[in-house]
Formats: sequence, structure tokens, C-alpha cells
Amino acid sequence: MVNFVDLMIPKKIVTDDPEEILQKYIQKLNYVAEPIKQGLRVQCLINHNIRFNGKVKDINPKISLFHKKFSYIVDGIKDLDLPKDTLLDGIIVLEESLMIKDILRFYSQDPSNMKKLFKEYGKPIFIIYDIIYYNGKDLSNIPFEDRRKIMNKNIIETEQIKKSKIYFPSLYKNKSLNGVIGQSSIFHLRKLDSFYHFHKTNVWKIVKFLKSYLVVLIDAYGTPKKEGECCSFSIGRYLNGDLTEIQKVGAVSDTSLRRDLFDNKESYVGKVVEIKALDYYQGRFLEPKYYRMRFDINPENCIMEA
Repeated sequence: MVNFVDLMIPKKIVTDDPEEILQKYIQKLNYVAEPIKQGLRVQCLINHNIRFNGKVKDINPKISLFHKKFSYIVDGIKDLDLPKDTLLDGIIVLEESLMIKDILRFYSQDPSNMKKLFKEYGKPIFIIYDIIYYNGKDLSNIPFEDRRKIMNKNIIETEQIKKSKIYFPSLYKNKSLNGVIGQSSIFHLRKLDSFYHFHKTNVWKIVKFLKSYLVVLIDAYGTPKKEGECCSFSIGRYLNGDLTEIQKVGAVSDTSLRRDLFDNKESYVGKVVEIKALDYYQGRFLEPKYYRMRFDINPENCIMEA
């Protein structure tokens, strides 16, 4: 009987030059590009009952809880009428949201709030980007291109179930990649001839494209684990003349800056910070990280975006 397997974990690449990365992997190394959204990584096993797992080491999840939270997706998978012992790899996203925190909040909320969450963030969608077993047959040792053909042939997209889009290198030889780059700030890059490797692998990469944003440092916070250092800070922008907090940013990697923030916080509060983030969405930054202080910029030029 087919059981859950260890997830294939892509190697992470973080860059602020997406064109250079995509040119290298698509045009020179023949990788396919697959734009993705942030979401909840899951495997879906079609057995006597459809089962899910959401973590690499968690192959015994609370099935009933998942069915209750994502019954809309479960019903969609049942409608596909896939053969028993089929194992899918994919991601659950929300129709109208890019933010992983929305996914996790949606996942943990009481079922009585589902209608409200559907209205605010849209319905959940299961995006399939690989098939590991089909009808009990192990597909992990055949090339990704062939697994994709099996997936395309046997899985029909519905309102709840989608297949990831991929861009083939043959279409972009010596051509502009702007159309691909504009699809997302996160991409999977995979070789067509690669097998499904369990655990970490170099034949599948996840690329995150960071953008620069200017914000104002509102406050800095210490931590008991590192005395005499500020490891996080809150950021904001001006809205109708008032400095308004957006969110907190953690993990300042510069040790000397953390110490100076702690000793001379008043010198930094109210000054401009340049951060790197995946995107600015619904009033929040996605995965923001400190980049550098910008004492040369007037804080009042940091205006809240609509």
C-alpha cells in the first residue's frame, strides 16, 4: 500500500536580480520555470479515504481536522475520481491572498468562521505540481517531464484543483523573460530530466525575488536570549501626515547594528530603513528583511501605499 513519502525539498536561492537568475537557469541550463504562491505545502494520498499531510516528518496528521478545514478541496479531489494509491505533491493557497499567515490563520480558525474567511480571502485552492505515485505505481524514478505528462493526462482542473503552470526553456531561448518574471516573486526551477529526490536536492530550486522598500523605523526591541542587543524592530510609513505602524521585522543579522540599536536607539527611531521583501500586499510586506539604514532620506517621503 502506498504511504506518504518524505517531501522533495528544493534548494533556496534569494536574489534581487531575477532576470540574471532566470537567464542562467532557463536559457543556459534548460530548467523549466514554475511560478508559485506562498501557501501550505501538502501531500495528498488517494486511498480508501483522501488523506493529507502538511509537514516533512508528519505522516500521521489529524486527518479529521484537515477534512473539516479544507472540505472544499477534499470534495474537489473526490470529483476527480483518481485511482486509489495515487500520491500528489502540491500547495494549498487562498484564492485572494498571497500571505502565508492568512493560510495558517485560515487553517487554525474555528469552523464557524469559515464563511467569513472565504469572503475575506477567497476559497482555498489545491495547486498540484508533482505526482509521485499513480494507481499504486512509483513515478519517483522517472523524469519530471514524464511525470508531468501523466499528471496532465489524468488530472482535469476544476474550481478547487489546479495544476501549476510551467514555462519551458525552448520558448525563451534568447528572448525577454519579463513576461515570466512578472508572474510571481517566487519560482520553482526544475530540470525536465530530474527524478523525484526525497529530502533536499540540487535539481529543484526555489527562487525568491526580493524588492527594495523604504520605511521608517518606529521602535526596536531587545531579547532575553541576547542581552544588550536589539534583534527586531517595528516599521511604518506616513498616512495622512501620521506615522503609522505596518509590522515588525526580525532577524537583524548585523551584530554591531543590533548592539548600537540597543545602546543608541534614539539615534535610529524615526529614521529611514531600506528593507528587502518579496512584495507589499494588503498593507503588509511579505518576508521583510533588514537591508541598510538610509539617513540620507527624509522620513516623510515614506508614504503608505494604497
